[in-house]
This record gives sequence, C-alpha cells and structure tokens, in this order.
Amino acid sequence: MLFGTSGKLKAAPPLNIQIGQETIEQVFQFKYLGVLLDCKITWNEHIDMVCSKVSQRIGLLWRLRSCLTVNIASMLYKHIILPLLDYCDIVWENCSSTKQRQLQVLQNRAARVVLQMSQRSSTHDLHTRLNWKYLIQRRKEHLCVMVYKCINGLAPTYLDTTFLHNHMLHRYNTRQTSLLHPPNYTTTSGHRTFAYRGTTIYNTLPADVRLASTLNQFKASLSNLEFTVPLTANNNFD
Repeated sequence: MLFGTSGKLKAAPPLNIQIGQETIEQVFQFKYLGVLLDCKITWNEHIDMVCSKVSQRIGLLWRLRSCLTVNIASMLYKHIILPLLDYCDIVWENCSSTKQRQLQVLQNRAARVVLQMSQRSSTHDLHTRLNWKYLIQRRKEHLCVMVYKCINGLAPTYLDTTFLHNHMLHRYNTRQTSLLHPPNYTTTSGHRTFAYRGTTIYNTLPADVRLASTLNQFKASLSNLEFTVPLTANNNFD
C-alpha cells in the first residue's frame, strides 16, 4: 500500500513488486492489529467500521435494557461498547470533525438507552447524570498519557526522541523551560502528526500535572481536568 495525499497518489505509478514468482497486490486499505489503514490516512474507513460495530452493540443493549438497572446498563456500556470507541484512539484521533461527530452521536445514543431518555433530551444532562466524559475528552486524556510515557521512558524505545523539552535545546531559565519544544511543522499533514498534536495539548496542562512523579499520579491529576468540548459534541444529536 502506498500512502500519500490525493494528488500524489494520483500521480504515482502503480506499484509493481514481486517476491520470487509472486506479485504483491497493491491495496488501498489494510486492517492491521484491528485498525483499518487507508492510503490517504483519513481514518474514514476505520471510523465507519467502528461505528458499525458500536451500533450493533447499542442495539443489543437496547433490547436488554428493560431487564436491567441503570447501573448494570452503564456497566455493560463500559465493557462492550466503550472499548470499541477507545481502541487505538491516539492513532486515529486526528480524523475529521465529521467522523468525530459521528462517534459522539453514538455515545449520546448509548447514554439515552442507558437512561431510557428520549432523543430530545440534553446530551449535557445525560453525561452529567452518568458521569461520562465526552469522547473527545477521553481521546485527549489518552494522548496526554502516551506523551507522558514517551518523555519518562515508559513507552517503546523508538518513541524516546519523539518529544524534547525546551531545556534540552537551550539553557535559558524561562517560564517555558519545562514545556515540550513544538515541532517545526507548517503543513496540515504535519499538524496532524502524533508529535505535533501531543506537544500542543501536553503544553496546555498545568505545571503540577505535567511534573507528576509517577504515571498513576499523572492519570489521577489528569482525570480531574476539564478539557474544552467543542460545541458540536454538546448539541442534541440523535
């Protein structure tokens, strides 16, 4: 599979790779470790796959709901639906706002099933009653946790040099010394990378959170923060 922008992929000649007498087929999407990769890295096909699976499980929850208490229904959501929405989200969290909204609609629908509320009910009230975080908040938390692991030697070694603190690049004692140095990316594709997005959001965290001495302490402090939720996530979508 060849990765690139629409223009570059259109201009590129077809791949012609052979191993022995076998010709390797060129594909435009490929499932790897449960994540559906597409040649333009839009994640559209992956999100569609996730939405299909989540919709099926919400339907199952709806059919069982009359036999369940609110607590049991919420527990089922956390065990059979939420893992699908969270899986590898730091990989595809840079998907389009349309796809993010599509996922949020499904979480809103699950909340209505759990609480047996109508489509006109406020999503803010639903999330407050259930103490659920919006998906975009969860993705931001997961991204921050991964950045913390990278800069503290808790991630795979190939990620060790993904992030650099400002004090590693200069000796000036400024207020930004403890912040991560932002990558010098100017393109849209550069701004979608893990290094850029991770640096950007991590630097918005309060200093006491960033300087947590252990991963568990970092996660506990992070869970008490309120990330900004876009207006689209807080509207009454069905």
